Amino acid sequence: MLALRAHYAPATLARAAGGRELPSLAVTLAYVRACDGDEEQWENRWHEAAAAAAPRTRGEPDQPPPPLPTQPEEQGRAARFRIRRSRLVTILAALFLLAGTTGVIVVNAGTDSPRPGRPRPGKAEMLDIHAATDGTVRAWSNTGGFPGWPWSDPVSMLLGEVDPALVRFADLNGDGFDELVRIAADGTITAWLNDKGFPDRPWYSSVIVGKGSTDPAGIRFADLDGDGRDELITIGEVVSAWPNTGEFPKWPWSDPVSLGQAPARHTWFADLDGDAKAELITLDTTSGTRIQARPNTGAFPAQPWSTAVDLGPSHADPARVRFADLDGDGFDELISLQTDGTTSAWWNNHTFPDQPWHASVVIGKGRDHDPVRYHFANLTSDEHTR
Repeated sequence: MLALRAHYAPATLARAAGGRELPSLAVTLAYVRACDGDEEQWENRWHEAAAAAAPRTRGEPDQPPPPLPTQPEEQGRAARFRIRRSRLVTILAALFLLAGTTGVIVVNAGTDSPRPGRPRPGKAEMLDIHAATDGTVRAWSNTGGFPGWPWSDPVSMLLGEVDPALVRFADLNGDGFDELVRIAADGTITAWLNDKGFPDRPWYSSVIVGKGSTDPAGIRFADLDGDGRDELITIGEVVSAWPNTGEFPKWPWSDPVSLGQAPARHTWFADLDGDAKAELITLDTTSGTRIQARPNTGAFPAQPWSTAVDLGPSHADPARVRFADLDGDGFDELISLQTDGTTSAWWNNHTFPDQPWHASVVIGKGRDHDPVRYHFANLTSDEHTR
């Protein structure tokens, strides 16, 4: 089915089939992949159509769009722009048909296309950081098979002896490859540059990127502004974030900002709507409680969270829940590390802030699931840029 191959729910396809707007790049490439088309060719065509559809303004390229027109003449110009944009969508749809691509054009107007120069979204690898005495851990390379079985045979990597609970993975320089981050008991944060050597040892020289956290377990990394570089986040009485300046491997942080009171629950950051900006996700401390997500409005370094939405009940003990992009479409999946050794994943059907989870699939079996040991990280990325 096209919905399964494109990773869009049938309801989403039905709502978006009107063809009134230019589809997002993620949607366009999902269709191309589903129909075995040439992604690079269609990505170029999409950018041409998007550039032609973009309204002309005198502002700087990165400035927000001007207010909606209110004068009659401005309204007329806006209407003419909508007509031109509709025609471009029709042209793009015709190009799909000429290329032998079948199916409808899906609209995802709420999803921002990635900025030029940003690496393609990568497919997360799975790591078991049950370090032996020599520091060997296992990693499963992601073959791109999700929602089928996504893993190749495991490989061994040397990370050195470390408490798995104090390991993090984060893209600190925006190249699409996650760095290895270790947190010491005294709060010192050390990062090893990912030199793209996976599945061999991918880590290169270390640098200190943080000191003196009062609660090492409360340290997180996530991209809050969509620039491809993860911010440093601490969760204590309040949520604080250090914007990433892009200077890594030098000291990468600017002054911290406060993002509001910290929720007294399990906290994650994940990109649920494919705009590259992480949402704030919380669960209560007991199994079966509701997942709450606060959409990221893009206001960072100001407080970026809007009102929380309900994403349904959790599928496991909150300590066994993870979020990661398993298929490389830029939308994070929900993952459950179950007590019987099974790992299940609910793929993201691109409907957030509505309930975004599609049917679950099994992506792991028979593992001794101490949940602290298992991490998902993008170790390989895609070196082609948009």
